[in-house]
Amino acid sequence: MALKPIYKKDKDGNIEYVEVDGKKYPVETGEYYDDCTKVNILGTEYTIEKKEYKDEPVFEKRGIDGCCDGRLRKIVHCDMVTHPIMKDEPEEYCKECEKQTLRHEIIHGFFNESGLMESSAQYTGGWSQNEEMVDWFAIQSPKIFKVFQELDIL
Repeated sequence: MALKPIYKKDKDGNIEYVEVDGKKYPVETGEYYDDCTKVNILGTEYTIEKKEYKDEPVFEKRGIDGCCDGRLRKIVHCDMVTHPIMKDEPEEYCKECEKQTLRHEIIHGFFNESGLMESSAQYTGGWSQNEEMVDWFAIQSPKIFKVFQELDIL
């Protein structure tokens, strides 16, 4: 488990940045939080880690902001306020992007634990690895769960 810095915010709740050599960096408060969580996905424990963009090489290498490793039972997602493309975005927007990414990766975890990680072969790749389908579940799941809660069928 790694401790991550808490960033200083302005009066509007946006993270403050300092510019060094033409690059913007978030200002730290000196306080830290635990960035590692455990979650049960269909009876299997997965570790969820939130990492700064610069601390996870796969983010830049693969052009992603999250990943789910079904073999290691590990989900890693980007602290979006540290992502270069989000430097000018409000913190609230960054947090919503993180939630969507995390839902997306958790859906991959459910597919993995359902035995669908590799067994869904098609000519163009496995349907359970299809990013559009996983995005659909990740984006629509809050709406689906709301209906389930309203009907008390969870």
